Amino acid sequence: MPIKWTKTQGCTLKTEVGTTKDFGDVGYVYEYENGYWTSVYIYEDGTESDSYFTSKGKAKESVVEELISEIDNGRVVA
Repeated sequence: MPIKWTKTQGCTLKTEVGTTKDFGDVGYVYEYENGYWTSVYIYEDGTESDSYFTSKGKAKESVVEELISEIDNGRVVA
């Protein structure tokens, strides 16, 4: 499931929003402290889950992994 990451213009937290063709916005990542990142996965019902990482890449991976898990468990349908 390809996710397109788009930088949020003018945001001091270096936020990037992850969007898919089938599901729209599925999550975002932002730098909450020098070099430390938060990933936020957005569930289909609108609730969010935050996780913390030491790199932007790992934060993005967590959003992808959560989406794949949701699809594999039938909670969202591609």
